[in-house]
Amino acid sequence: MSKRSILVAALTANFLLAIAILLQSNDRLFFPSLITTFSFLILSSFYCSLMISTRNQPVAFMLMLFWCYGMTMPAIYQIGTGILPWLPNSVNFDNLIPAALMNLYAVISFVFGYLTSQLKNRQAQENLPSRYKVDNSFATLFIFISAMIFALYAFDKVGISAFFATRESSSLIIQQSGFNLTSLGLLKTFPSAVAISTFVIISYQRNILKFKNLVMNLLYPLSFLMMITTNFPTNIPRYLMISISFIILCTTFISTYNKNRPLIYFAAPVLIFLVFPFLSSFNRRADLNFSYQLPILEESLKSGDFDGFQSLMNAIILVGVEGYSWGGRLASALLFIIPREIWSGKYQPTGSDAARAAGYDFLNISMPLPGEIYVDFGMLGVVFGMFLFGRLVVYLDEKLESSRNSGFNVEIGMSGIVMAAYMPILFRGTLLAVIAVPASIIAVIFLWGLLRRLRL
Repeated sequence: MSKRSILVAALTANFLLAIAILLQSNDRLFFPSLITTFSFLILSSFYCSLMISTRNQPVAFMLMLFWCYGMTMPAIYQIGTGILPWLPNSVNFDNLIPAALMNLYAVISFVFGYLTSQLKNRQAQENLPSRYKVDNSFATLFIFISAMIFALYAFDKVGISAFFATRESSSLIIQQSGFNLTSLGLLKTFPSAVAISTFVIISYQRNILKFKNLVMNLLYPLSFLMMITTNFPTNIPRYLMISISFIILCTTFISTYNKNRPLIYFAAPVLIFLVFPFLSSFNRRADLNFSYQLPILEESLKSGDFDGFQSLMNAIILVGVEGYSWGGRLASALLFIIPREIWSGKYQPTGSDAARAAGYDFLNISMPLPGEIYVDFGMLGVVFGMFLFGRLVVYLDEKLESSRNSGFNVEIGMSGIVMAAYMPILFRGTLLAVIAVPASIIAVIFLWGLLRRLRL
């Protein structure tokens, strides 16, 4: 089957799916549904182009997977039927059109930024340098030993059961230990992130750059074991499970990934609705739940798993109550490491504040990136911010590809894999609640880069 046939078939399937969902709309809600359908068709066309592309673009793939099928497609159904995930009495239907336009402006701006940047970067990729090989064993060994010390210290302080129990049981163990939020970040979140970064550093060198000396061959299985131990599937949220699985796929099974990319891209949207609900209930309670029931599409489309559009509506309400934050919320997310004891004016997670403004209160609720930007800088900020974001995605994908081919910009290549793996949860947000792990991983990668330049 030719690539052109695959593209036509995929575009047709997405168009028919969008029309089928749109036809469920009530007459009075048809216009915002139509706007969102237009956004979906742009995103799905973009996604289909990635499916047949000869170039590996994992950051764009993971972003489009969530934005198109995990947010915008469910939004068509939610808007059209008037059934949104959270508390019907909190929904202000006057915000449907502004939220739909916010998403559309974000889509168009992102695509424009992506395409203009891609054309420029494609010319720069024509004359890549030859593969650059440097033995970074000592710097890698230093990072591995440091990660091992962090993990052992965390096991001693928090208890190893806090890393292996289900999420509810682990929370009870941590509460009984008396740790505050800052201590918990240092004793559980940070060791987990350092273990992931160590695996990325070692696996990338060994399997992608082909540095297969004694040190890499020895540390590779040990780093995998440490990553799984500090991020055991029974103990971590489903987004983290997906992120770690994607990291393993892109580093350990890179040839399989490249060979089967069209199939993976085709299956991924289906898996969102087949696997995601199961992962939600698998380890959330005190006991593991292995029961599986085939989800009904209509039930999935209106579930809290896909609440991104309602969070955009909440962002509009929050601005109406508090006004724009003028960068304060994004700064609070980017400077997450500063505790509130030092920074008294540090904002709470945007998704939670917006939910409270809308009339319901959840500790952990989404706020997609366009909503984060809107709360800080308004609709004009969304346009410019998503344009720049499109250029950033191109930059990460291009640097990842050039790093694989040349051996240069290794830290950025590694960071590209991490950003791709965490892109769904970073885009879904809320940013302040989810940025700590990927930011810590990337920080350790650049620390390794500094050490290798010092020839440690």
